[in-house]
Amino acid sequence: SHISPELFEGADGLASGTLAFAGFSDGNFQLSFHFKTQEPGGKVQAPFFQTFLPYLPNMEGVRMLRSDVAQGKAVRFKSALIRLDTTRPGELKALLLMTLPEYTVDLNVDFTIRLGHETAFSQIVQLWKRLKTSAP
Repeated sequence: SHISPELFEGADGLASGTLAFAGFSDGNFQLSFHFKTQEPGGKVQAPFFQTFLPYLPNMEGVRMLRSDVAQGKAVRFKSALIRLDTTRPGELKALLLMTLPEYTVDLNVDFTIRLGHETAFSQIVQLWKRLKTSAP
């Protein structure tokens, strides 16, 4: 599944954090992206969760979440933390912690993003702009 800036279209909430980037002459780069939302949280559109749903346990709250995502509903969260760090060229280690009180679900998703696409950096910049401009 692909992660792209469009997944954050219509996202709402206030976040604070840091973004550090360094580019090297060999074309590689180092990135550190750490953001945390403040209560009362916000919302994320359903497509954001498509990537994670297959890996979540089959429990009542997750079944309700799957149903709402299938219907294209926005999902409210109370708190969220996202951390991306380069681990090697072309690869980011990611951590997503998100509390979804409506579903009694606390996401704790640790995953790897492989940047095999030549426009990966520009996609990261687009994501940063989208997060920055969506803050109230």
